[in-house]
Amino acid sequence: SGWQQVCSWWGGCSWQFRQGMQNFNFDVSDNGGQSWTNKWNKYNRQGNFWGNSGVINLDSYVGNTNFALRFNALMSSSSFRDDYAIDNVQIYGLLAAGDMDGDGVIDTNDLCDGSPASEPTHPPNIEVGADGCPLDDDSDGIWDIFDQCPYTPAALGATVDSVGCPAGLALPWTDNFEGRGDILENNVDGWFSLDQSGDGVNDWDWYTSSTYCSNDPQGSHCAANMWDYDTGKRWLVSPRVAIPLDVSFGIEATWEEYTAFTNWYRGSSGRATNAQSLYISDKACDPTMGDFVHLWTATQADVSASRSTKTFDISAYAGKDVCLAWVYDQYDGTSWYVDSFMVEQKTSPDDDDNDGVWDFDADGNQIDLCLNSAAGAAVTAMDLTDLNNDGAVNYADYELFSGSMPATVGCQQ
Repeated sequence: SGWQQVCSWWGGCSWQFRQGMQNFNFDVSDNGGQSWTNKWNKYNRQGNFWGNSGVINLDSYVGNTNFALRFNALMSSSSFRDDYAIDNVQIYGLLAAGDMDGDGVIDTNDLCDGSPASEPTHPPNIEVGADGCPLDDDSDGIWDIFDQCPYTPAALGATVDSVGCPAGLALPWTDNFEGRGDILENNVDGWFSLDQSGDGVNDWDWYTSSTYCSNDPQGSHCAANMWDYDTGKRWLVSPRVAIPLDVSFGIEATWEEYTAFTNWYRGSSGRATNAQSLYISDKACDPTMGDFVHLWTATQADVSASRSTKTFDISAYAGKDVCLAWVYDQYDGTSWYVDSFMVEQKTSPDDDDNDGVWDFDADGNQIDLCLNSAAGAAVTAMDLTDLNNDGAVNYADYELFSGSMPATVGCQQ
């Protein structure tokens, strides 16, 4: 073949090709030698000294079980005789760079491995980004593994506390689910949904219907959870809302809803365990944290196959930031549509018959002894004034005056 092994008297050996040559090639094959690809080449005489090929990268062949290599010397047509020799051939894999925290990101790229000491560290066995830091999907500076409000809107990112919860939105807060695309899929303004039914499908949808949703000038969208055969809670969670300390006449959460297939709720075709509920949290807005408190669950009489308004007083959360959650928990039950969300501070007590007499006090005790007075009828007035001189007539004044209320207050004279 022209190749000979040549050894010196002190034992050094190499392979040499002793005919005149034109090209000296290093070739590789990924199909066991059926075809070859040139990776390194020298042409004609190179001088009377040992050279070095340098490192030839073969990363693209990792895992190939048909890999082969060859040194190929091509004969020259000239009469010159050249000797090409090879020695110290090595094939090796480079050792992986250091990864002191074992998260798969090499130390030189890892910004969360504690080196230098000014860098943070993270718990083991969690998903990290390319920078070696745990994920922060809402970009509020709090890692998801610690974030109790995982969908903070960008506008409130700078206001988050140590657990990732932002300052609550000011009252009155309203949302009609219009004008901003798919609010649930895109977590617009901090809305999100969480499905605990275990089927891997998020059942709350951004839905459009002129029948089931409120008809706003901007469109007819709402949040909807359709009936199915799943079990487990399905959460629709609102943005965080700030409840003021002053709740003189109450703080009310209001929404519109429509229930289709009402008889499948708790009626003859339904189940006593079916529930359409309202929850609240003044801690984590993440239902998996277990910090939501149950406020209300619809009775069979509450569900209606027409749009209706529901109201719930949340004055007990004065001075706190809260998230509300509408929770669907049914098997083969109704379809529930909710819309036109509002949290507002009431500026006066309820007076449903508009007779100028408050219906109830702050503790729910009846004030108006005739709650359904005829429109325009003259009734016995409260005659309540600003007894505590705080600049407003409110429940505090009533507490001072309640024992002096006329015996027929609110009734026709």
